[in-house]
Amino acid sequence: MTIQDKASMFNDIVQSSFRNAMDAVENIHQTTAEIPIEILQEIGYPEDKAEIVKDSHRRILRIVYGGICNAHEDLGKLVVQQFGELGKFAEGIAASGYNASSQARKTKVSKKSTRKKALDKPAASDTAINIDSKP
Repeated sequence: MTIQDKASMFNDIVQSSFRNAMDAVENIHQTTAEIPIEILQEIGYPEDKAEIVKDSHRRILRIVYGGICNAHEDLGKLVVQQFGELGKFAEGIAASGYNASSQARKTKVSKKSTRKKALDKPAASDTAINIDSKP
């Protein structure tokens, strides 16, 4: 099983949990939005008009919460895709025989030898000609 497969399985769980949570929040939102409409009905607001308002509000919430869930799903797909690319990258490095620790040692040695060479050179002020001094 590749890292992308594992990420995809985890994403499925996260997406399902997120969708369940968003459905619960949407239901709570809808219920609280309908309370004032039901109170209006109790004082004589026509039931047919109340149902039109409730249906309109339900459609609006479905669009809003559906959009949030769709964006979350798209983000999950992107993360899974990135894991796949990361897996390919790691496989490529492993196949090329790249050894990060030996590369780090080589870089460290290279920096030391460069620093030593710089210390061996005379400073610019040591080699400058002083025009003001007499011979």
